[in-house]
Amino acid sequence: MKKLRDDECIHEQYTIPIFEVKLHVLVANDMAAAWGILWPEIGLPDPAAFGLFWFEESTRTAYMGLRGDANAQTVAHEALHITHAILENIGHKPSYTNSEIECYLLGYIVNLATPTKKDKRIKHPAL
Repeated sequence: MKKLRDDECIHEQYTIPIFEVKLHVLVANDMAAAWGILWPEIGLPDPAAFGLFWFEESTRTAYMGLRGDANAQTVAHEALHITHAILENIGHKPSYTNSEIECYLLGYIVNLATPTKKDKRIKHPAL
């Protein structure tokens, strides 16, 4: 299996407390290729995609992939998918009358993914 160089991607792993979910965040210029190298068992994403997510219920592991040129909308979009997957996994149904858990979880995930995205821009200004 090919090993990715530091200048090809950033891959960070976090734990989301309370929910005990592992979150992997991948930022890469060629996100589809990097995703395929790191997690070939999940399958290859569309190379044109700016972002994508996967949630593995059995291991309570979430994966977020972001292209190097993905914007804040893409980070929030993928974070919302992961938020809903986590809440569904614990049996919680989001509702507008009881959305605090969803809002805080979404914000937490966005905050985890956003520094990774900024780090990518700082380390690799050619993006």
